[in-house]
Amino acid sequence: MKNKDNFFALTMVLVALGFTPQAEAEFALNFQPIGSGVMSTTSVRGGSSFGGQTPFLVDGSLNMPEIVFDPTTGLNYYHMIVGSPAEGFVQESFIQVSVIPGTILACVGNTCRTDLNNMDPLGGSGLYYTGNAAANPRGTIIRQILSDGEITIEFLKDKYNRKPLITQTIMTPDIVSTFKIDMRNSTYDDKNTPGVVSNTFSFTDPGTNPSLGSFDMARDGQKTNITAGRYTYTNGTGNGGSQGTYNYVEGGAVFDADWTIYMDKLDSRNIWSYPQYQPQ
Repeated sequence: MKNKDNFFALTMVLVALGFTPQAEAEFALNFQPIGSGVMSTTSVRGGSSFGGQTPFLVDGSLNMPEIVFDPTTGLNYYHMIVGSPAEGFVQESFIQVSVIPGTILACVGNTCRTDLNNMDPLGGSGLYYTGNAAANPRGTIIRQILSDGEITIEFLKDKYNRKPLITQTIMTPDIVSTFKIDMRNSTYDDKNTPGVVSNTFSFTDPGTNPSLGSFDMARDGQKTNITAGRYTYTNGTGNGGSQGTYNYVEGGAVFDADWTIYMDKLDSRNIWSYPQYQPQ
Protein backbone atom coordinates (compact mmCIF):
# COMPACT_ATOMS: atom_id res chain seq x y z
CA MET A 1 0.00 0.00 0.00
CA LYS A 2 2.87 2.35 0.82
CA ASN A 3 4.33 1.93 -2.68
CA LYS A 4 0.94 2.68 -4.22
CA ASP A 5 0.63 5.84 -2.14
CA ASN A 6 4.10 6.96 -3.19
CA PHE A 7 3.32 6.32 -6.86
CA PHE A 8 0.08 8.31 -6.58
CA ALA A 9 1.88 11.19 -4.89
CA LEU A 10 4.60 11.23 -7.56
CA THR A 11 1.96 11.22 -10.29
CA MET A 12 0.22 14.23 -8.74
CA VAL A 13 3.53 16.11 -8.57
CA LEU A 14 4.26 15.41 -12.24
CA VAL A 15 0.79 16.55 -13.28
CA ALA A 16 1.16 19.72 -11.21
CA LEU A 17 4.46 20.45 -12.95
CA GLY A 18 2.86 19.99 -16.36
CA PHE A 19 4.11 16.46 -17.09
CA THR A 20 1.27 14.23 -18.23
CA PRO A 21 1.52 10.63 -19.42
CA GLN A 22 1.53 10.37 -23.21
CA ALA A 23 -1.00 7.96 -24.71
CA GLU A 24 0.39 5.37 -27.08
CA ALA A 25 -1.08 6.20 -30.46
CA GLU A 26 0.37 3.46 -32.59
CA PHE A 27 -1.19 0.06 -33.21
CA ALA A 28 0.70 -3.13 -32.36
CA LEU A 29 2.49 -4.64 -35.36
CA ASN A 30 1.92 -8.35 -34.63
CA PHE A 31 0.47 -9.60 -37.95
CA GLN A 32 -2.99 -10.13 -36.46
CA PRO A 33 -6.42 -8.78 -37.54
CA ILE A 34 -7.92 -6.15 -35.25
CA GLY A 35 -11.55 -5.83 -36.32
CA SER A 36 -13.79 -8.09 -38.37
CA GLY A 37 -11.15 -8.93 -40.99
CA VAL A 38 -9.76 -12.43 -41.54
CA MET A 39 -6.71 -13.84 -43.29
CA SER A 40 -7.66 -15.35 -46.64
CA THR A 41 -6.00 -17.02 -49.63
CA THR A 42 -8.93 -16.37 -51.98
CA SER A 43 -9.37 -13.26 -54.12
CA VAL A 44 -12.66 -12.16 -55.62
CA ARG A 45 -12.92 -10.32 -58.92
CA GLY A 46 -15.97 -9.79 -61.08
CA GLY A 47 -17.97 -12.32 -59.11
CA SER A 48 -15.32 -15.04 -59.59
CA SER A 49 -13.10 -16.49 -56.87
CA PHE A 50 -9.42 -17.23 -57.29
CA GLY A 51 -7.83 -19.49 -54.67
CA GLY A 52 -4.24 -20.24 -53.85
CA GLN A 53 -3.26 -16.60 -53.34
CA THR A 54 -0.66 -15.28 -50.92
CA PRO A 55 -2.42 -14.93 -47.52
CA PHE A 56 -3.82 -11.45 -47.01
CA LEU A 57 -6.14 -9.64 -44.62
CA VAL A 58 -9.58 -9.11 -46.11
CA ASP A 59 -12.70 -7.51 -44.66
CA GLY A 60 -15.93 -8.18 -46.53
CA SER A 61 -16.51 -9.65 -49.96
CA LEU A 62 -14.63 -7.10 -52.08
CA ASN A 63 -11.04 -7.80 -50.96
CA MET A 64 -11.16 -4.64 -48.86
CA PRO A 65 -8.66 -4.14 -46.05
CA GLU A 66 -9.76 -3.54 -42.49
CA ILE A 67 -10.50 0.07 -41.63
CA VAL A 68 -9.67 0.65 -37.97
CA PHE A 69 -10.07 3.71 -35.77
CA ASP A 70 -7.33 5.07 -33.53
CA PRO A 71 -9.03 6.97 -30.67
CA THR A 72 -5.79 8.70 -29.70
CA THR A 73 -5.50 10.39 -33.10
CA GLY A 74 -9.19 10.43 -34.00
CA LEU A 75 -8.36 9.02 -37.45
CA ASN A 76 -9.16 5.95 -39.53
CA TYR A 77 -6.45 3.69 -40.92
CA TYR A 78 -6.35 1.00 -43.59
CA HIS A 79 -5.00 -2.15 -41.95
CA MET A 80 -3.30 -4.53 -44.38
CA ILE A 81 -1.43 -7.81 -43.90
CA VAL A 82 0.17 -9.72 -46.76
CA GLY A 83 2.01 -13.03 -46.44
CA SER A 84 2.86 -15.00 -43.33
CA PRO A 85 5.99 -15.63 -41.23
CA ALA A 86 5.79 -19.32 -42.15
CA GLU A 87 6.19 -18.46 -45.85
CA GLY A 88 9.26 -16.30 -45.25
CA PHE A 89 7.58 -13.04 -46.19
CA VAL A 90 5.05 -10.99 -44.25
CA GLN A 91 4.14 -7.31 -44.26
CA GLU A 92 1.74 -5.42 -42.03
CA SER A 93 0.82 -1.78 -42.50
CA PHE A 94 -1.51 0.84 -41.10
CA ILE A 95 -2.05 3.70 -43.53
CA GLN A 96 -4.08 6.76 -42.61
CA VAL A 97 -7.08 6.90 -44.90
CA SER A 98 -6.49 10.52 -45.88
CA VAL A 99 -2.77 10.29 -46.72
CA ILE A 100 -2.95 7.90 -49.67
CA PRO A 101 -2.44 9.37 -53.16
CA GLY A 102 -5.45 9.76 -55.40
CA THR A 103 -8.91 11.08 -54.68
CA ILE A 104 -11.28 9.53 -52.14
CA LEU A 105 -14.66 9.54 -53.83
CA ALA A 106 -16.93 8.00 -51.20
CA CYS A 107 -17.02 5.81 -48.09
CA VAL A 108 -19.99 3.61 -47.18
CA GLY A 109 -19.44 1.84 -43.89
CA ASN A 110 -16.06 0.12 -44.06
CA THR A 111 -15.89 0.35 -47.84
CA CYS A 112 -14.05 3.34 -49.32
CA ARG A 113 -13.63 3.88 -53.06
CA THR A 114 -10.64 5.82 -54.28
CA ASP A 115 -9.70 7.07 -57.70
CA LEU A 116 -6.46 5.76 -59.23
CA ASN A 117 -4.62 4.64 -56.09
CA ASN A 118 -6.57 1.39 -56.08
CA MET A 119 -6.71 1.33 -59.87
CA ASP A 120 -3.03 1.86 -60.60
CA PRO A 121 -1.07 0.70 -57.51
CA LEU A 122 2.29 0.70 -59.32
CA GLY A 123 1.82 4.32 -60.31
CA GLY A 124 2.85 3.86 -63.92
CA SER A 125 0.11 6.03 -65.43
CA GLY A 126 -2.88 8.19 -64.61
CA LEU A 127 -3.28 11.70 -63.31
CA TYR A 128 -1.60 10.96 -59.99
CA TYR A 129 1.69 9.31 -59.14
CA THR A 130 0.29 6.63 -56.83
CA GLY A 131 3.12 4.14 -56.59
CA ASN A 132 6.27 3.73 -54.54
CA ALA A 133 6.94 6.34 -51.82
CA ALA A 134 3.87 8.37 -52.75
CA ALA A 135 2.06 8.34 -49.37
CA ASN A 136 2.79 10.65 -46.46
CA PRO A 137 5.04 8.61 -44.10
CA ARG A 138 3.73 10.48 -41.05
CA GLY A 139 0.43 8.66 -41.50
CA THR A 140 1.85 5.14 -41.74
CA ILE A 141 3.41 2.44 -39.60
CA ILE A 142 4.87 -0.69 -41.21
CA ARG A 143 6.57 -3.93 -40.33
CA GLN A 144 8.01 -6.29 -42.93
CA ILE A 145 10.04 -9.47 -42.43
CA LEU A 146 11.83 -11.39 -45.17
CA SER A 147 13.60 -14.62 -44.18
CA ASP A 148 14.93 -17.78 -45.78
CA GLY A 149 16.09 -19.41 -42.57
CA GLU A 150 19.61 -18.02 -42.74
CA ILE A 151 19.18 -14.42 -43.84
CA THR A 152 16.50 -12.31 -42.12
CA ILE A 153 15.73 -8.71 -43.05
CA GLU A 154 13.26 -6.69 -41.00
CA PHE A 155 11.90 -3.22 -41.73
CA LEU A 156 10.13 -1.69 -38.73
CA LYS A 157 8.48 1.75 -38.64
CA ASP A 158 6.45 1.62 -35.45
CA LYS A 159 5.86 5.36 -34.89
CA TYR A 160 3.89 7.69 -37.12
CA ASN A 161 6.36 10.57 -37.16
CA ARG A 162 9.54 8.56 -36.59
CA LYS A 163 11.83 6.99 -39.15
CA PRO A 164 12.35 3.22 -39.39
CA LEU A 165 14.63 0.57 -37.97
CA ILE A 166 16.25 -1.73 -40.56
CA THR A 167 17.93 -4.94 -39.45
CA GLN A 168 19.73 -7.65 -41.43
CA THR A 169 20.87 -10.81 -39.69
CA ILE A 170 22.80 -13.72 -41.20
CA MET A 171 23.06 -16.90 -39.15
CA THR A 172 24.66 -19.97 -40.70
CA PRO A 173 26.57 -22.92 -39.25
CA ASP A 174 29.75 -20.91 -39.90
CA ILE A 175 29.04 -17.20 -39.36
CA VAL A 176 26.87 -14.73 -37.50
CA SER A 177 26.45 -11.23 -38.93
CA THR A 178 24.19 -8.39 -37.84
CA PHE A 179 23.75 -5.01 -39.53
CA LYS A 180 21.33 -2.57 -37.93
CA ILE A 181 20.30 1.00 -38.75
CA ASP A 182 18.03 2.54 -36.13
CA MET A 183 16.68 5.88 -37.34
CA ARG A 184 13.85 6.08 -34.82
CA ASN A 185 15.76 8.81 -32.96
CA SER A 186 14.54 11.48 -35.42
CA THR A 187 11.31 12.75 -36.95
CA TYR A 188 10.60 13.53 -40.60
CA ASP A 189 11.38 17.20 -39.90
CA ASP A 190 14.93 16.47 -38.68
CA LYS A 191 17.81 16.20 -41.16
CA ASN A 192 20.60 16.68 -38.63
CA THR A 193 20.35 13.58 -36.41
CA PRO A 194 22.11 10.50 -37.79
CA GLY A 195 20.70 7.09 -37.01
CA VAL A 196 22.41 4.60 -34.74
CA VAL A 197 24.33 2.06 -36.83
CA SER A 198 25.84 -1.21 -35.62
CA ASN A 199 27.67 -3.76 -37.76
CA THR A 200 29.16 -6.96 -36.37
CA PHE A 201 30.54 -10.18 -37.85
CA SER A 202 32.00 -13.30 -36.27
CA PHE A 203 32.71 -16.93 -37.03
CA THR A 204 30.62 -19.50 -35.20
CA ASP A 205 33.74 -21.61 -34.54
CA PRO A 206 36.79 -19.32 -34.44
CA GLY A 207 39.05 -22.06 -33.12
CA THR A 208 41.64 -21.02 -30.58
CA ASN A 209 41.49 -17.32 -31.48
CA PRO A 210 38.00 -15.83 -30.79
CA SER A 211 38.92 -12.54 -32.51
CA LEU A 212 40.05 -14.21 -35.73
CA GLY A 213 38.14 -12.68 -38.61
CA SER A 214 35.63 -10.93 -36.36
CA PHE A 215 34.49 -7.34 -36.93
CA ASP A 216 32.66 -4.78 -34.82
CA MET A 217 32.18 -1.34 -36.32
CA ALA A 218 32.14 0.26 -32.86
CA ARG A 219 35.59 -1.20 -32.22
CA ASP A 220 37.13 -1.55 -35.68
CA GLY A 221 35.54 1.28 -37.63
CA GLN A 222 38.50 3.65 -37.75
CA LYS A 223 36.63 6.30 -39.75
CA THR A 224 32.85 6.41 -39.97
CA ASN A 225 30.49 8.95 -41.48
CA ILE A 226 26.88 8.04 -40.76
CA THR A 227 24.27 9.79 -42.87
CA ALA A 228 21.48 7.25 -42.36
CA GLY A 229 18.37 9.00 -41.06
CA ARG A 230 19.54 12.41 -42.21
CA TYR A 231 16.61 13.28 -44.42
CA THR A 232 13.26 15.04 -44.21
CA TYR A 233 9.87 14.70 -45.85
CA THR A 234 8.10 17.79 -47.16
CA ASN A 235 4.35 17.49 -47.63
CA GLY A 236 3.10 17.44 -51.19
CA THR A 237 -0.11 18.49 -52.88
CA GLY A 238 -1.77 15.07 -52.66
CA ASN A 239 -4.28 13.92 -50.07
CA GLY A 240 -3.06 14.51 -46.51
CA GLY A 241 0.30 15.82 -47.73
CA SER A 242 0.99 12.79 -49.94
CA GLN A 243 3.06 12.95 -53.13
CA GLY A 244 5.64 14.98 -51.27
CA THR A 245 9.43 15.25 -51.46
CA TYR A 246 12.21 13.47 -49.59
CA ASN A 247 15.26 15.66 -49.01
CA TYR A 248 18.54 13.90 -48.14
CA VAL A 249 21.60 15.53 -46.63
CA GLU A 250 23.72 14.11 -49.46
CA GLY A 251 21.26 14.81 -52.25
CA GLY A 252 18.01 13.52 -53.69
CA ALA A 253 16.62 10.02 -53.97
CA VAL A 254 15.02 8.15 -56.84
CA PHE A 255 11.69 6.40 -56.23
CA ASP A 256 10.57 5.71 -59.79
CA ALA A 257 11.69 2.06 -59.81
CA ASP A 258 9.99 -0.14 -62.39
CA TRP A 259 8.18 -2.58 -60.11
CA THR A 260 6.54 -4.32 -63.08
CA ILE A 261 9.75 -6.28 -63.71
CA TYR A 262 9.04 -8.28 -60.54
CA MET A 263 5.64 -9.41 -61.80
CA ASP A 264 5.26 -12.75 -63.58
CA LYS A 265 2.96 -11.71 -66.40
CA LEU A 266 2.33 -15.34 -67.36
CA ASP A 267 1.04 -16.32 -63.92
CA SER A 268 -2.76 -16.53 -64.11
CA ARG A 269 -3.00 -15.93 -60.37
CA ASN A 270 -2.08 -12.27 -60.83
CA ILE A 271 -5.35 -10.51 -60.08
CA TRP A 272 -5.76 -7.04 -61.59
CA SER A 273 -9.09 -5.35 -60.94
CA TYR A 274 -8.52 -2.71 -63.63
CA PRO A 275 -6.98 -4.47 -66.67
CA GLN A 276 -6.23 -1.16 -68.39
CA TYR A 277 -3.53 -0.52 -65.77
CA GLN A 278 -2.11 -4.04 -65.75
CA PRO A 279 1.55 -4.17 -66.84
CA GLN A 280 1.89 -5.54 -70.35
